[in-house]
Amino acid sequence: MTLALISNSDTGLSVRQKLNSLIAISNEWQFVVLTSAMSGQANASAATAAIQAGLTAAKTAGGAHVIVLGDAGTYVINSPLIFSSNTIFEIASGITLQKVNNAVGNHSMAHNENMATNVDVNIEIRGGIWDGNYANNNSSLVTSDPSNPLAGIQGDTNFIGVAGFKMTNCRFINCNGFCIQFIGSNAVFRDLTCDTNRDFLHINGTSYNILIDHCVGTSADAFIALNAWDWHRSSPTVGDISDVRIKNCAYYGSNLSARAGYFLVFLAGTRTTQTGTGVGNIHDVTVDGFVVDGTKSSLGANNIMVIMDADQLVAGEYSGAGLVENVKISNGQIITLGPEGLLFKKQNGAGGADGQNDLTVRNFVVENVHFDCSQGTCRYPVSAVIGFTALSVNDLIFRDCQWTPNNGTATPQMFVNWANKTVAERIVVDGLKINKNTSTAQIASMVHGQYTTGQASVIDDLTLDRITTAPGYQLPSAWLIVNGVIKFLRSDGVRIVGPAGGSDGQGIVLTSSTAQIVNGVVSNGYFNGVKELVQINSAVSSGNAVTLTFRDCNVLSCTHPVYVNGAFNADVLFNGGVLDTPNNIARVVTGSALLSLEDVRVSGAGASAITLVSSGTARLRRSGRASLAATTVLTPQDGDQVYWAATPAYTGVNVISGTGAGLYIYRGTGTAGWIKLN
Repeated sequence: MTLALISNSDTGLSVRQKLNSLIAISNEWQFVVLTSAMSGQANASAATAAIQAGLTAAKTAGGAHVIVLGDAGTYVINSPLIFSSNTIFEIASGITLQKVNNAVGNHSMAHNENMATNVDVNIEIRGGIWDGNYANNNSSLVTSDPSNPLAGIQGDTNFIGVAGFKMTNCRFINCNGFCIQFIGSNAVFRDLTCDTNRDFLHINGTSYNILIDHCVGTSADAFIALNAWDWHRSSPTVGDISDVRIKNCAYYGSNLSARAGYFLVFLAGTRTTQTGTGVGNIHDVTVDGFVVDGTKSSLGANNIMVIMDADQLVAGEYSGAGLVENVKISNGQIITLGPEGLLFKKQNGAGGADGQNDLTVRNFVVENVHFDCSQGTCRYPVSAVIGFTALSVNDLIFRDCQWTPNNGTATPQMFVNWANKTVAERIVVDGLKINKNTSTAQIASMVHGQYTTGQASVIDDLTLDRITTAPGYQLPSAWLIVNGVIKFLRSDGVRIVGPAGGSDGQGIVLTSSTAQIVNGVVSNGYFNGVKELVQINSAVSSGNAVTLTFRDCNVLSCTHPVYVNGAFNADVLFNGGVLDTPNNIARVVTGSALLSLEDVRVSGAGASAITLVSSGTARLRRSGRASLAATTVLTPQDGDQVYWAATPAYTGVNVISGTGAGLYIYRGTGTAGWIKLN
């Protein structure tokens, strides 16, 4: 066979030199030949001994390339294979390594020699099928395994404290715990596949400089878990995870458990009890070129990416402060069957009073990702509904994404569902296309809500730029719903096509007692057939003010650009652009509207009308080119300048000087009334 040509005396560009291109090893080679007489559960001792003999010889030689050859079949491992430094372990095609039934001490199939001391270097595994034999083993915890000095290990293969690790072209099936549990540095996981009942790749801290490339499969828990902090049975240590690159991976949900799984988990925090206490943060992570498709497996995919402050808590163990920062997720396709896509989540299990388990997320960017929620129960591609001071956010950014909402449902849907107790410093959605769907429910780019009844969630700085409806799709509802407090809203280049009428509740809608926009600017927007640009309903508290500027916007076929039905003040400025309305510039049922129209081109049958109903009042600070009908009722103040189509003639009006159409200024002192300026 070709392998016979490889020898220690080979001085040319040999196969051996090619195999050693990534890991420096000694000049020794070891061959393990498995025969069919060693296959099956009954022959586990013989198969395990043969393979371990090769690994032991590699250790004795100071490093070697161990090649497992032989008859195709399943060979059972009944005690962990021990890997030493400078070892390449290669399994020929057709050979499966399987964990023994009812493994003693619930041992793993393989681990490195010195897990407690962080001295192992340069270990590589190539090829083979690794079978965790899930049906015949209850667990993969190895905390009671006498050959394993560390608690917190529960992988079927475990490589802990290894500097320089590589695993390629392996397939994992039926894993009992984590297929691979890893702690270390300078690691490559490439061309791996899995169909497993737990985590596929479980990384604990301290770990850094890790490449995960072309990994594909299903798992009933985390496909990739970046668990810098974890409960003591799932990690022997706590520390930072950094410089992780995930490329061209595909996750297809869950087949083997009663629960659907996750593509990627971020778990950062502080372990304060049990062994291995410390702080574990996650930073500098990129995910590029990925697919998540929950329709490809029997149970589908649940939340796609989970950012949380704790997992399962044992014996009073809990997580303190943690940090996730400098993350970029790009160029992906997500078809999720669960309710959320990217989920910010409070801990499982142990309550969660304010001040416990705090998590900070900074500079988290999602770019060019399609969230396809057309199937399953997905309603919120991004969700953070946390009623505790547990999550602090600064610079959460979505750029050039698409969203296909769920079809045929009357349940409200939102691209971002935000109701977090801790104030969010900055959230950005810059480029979101809402694709055509058949839902009759609210379809909003964002809902900013209450973290508990009557208590507003607060965002300091919210940017919603380039929100668009796909060609041929008319958005039937609000593109922004506000139930909480937005201190500053900026929105540029929004393009929304609506149904040119229909039910109220389109545009920007404020719906609850705590809703407030302290200051907002909407620039360069195109709104065609959107019934209201801004609607403020009767639930909003009287003390809440709304201040909005629409700058250089083209507003076409808008029934009520401003619709007010509540006992509070709405200050809305139109500056530049076009305002076309068949009914009125504003409809005020109750409450008051303060309007300004500066250099706005107005058109439509309602362009000269402001409609007051019941106890509503309106003030027009400046009308620019717009001429109000003489009988339009206003409640003006000193300095207001209004173009009137004729001499002001509404009930209670006083004209001090001038008659006919033209620009008038209102004097609010002395003898109050209108004075014509031209």
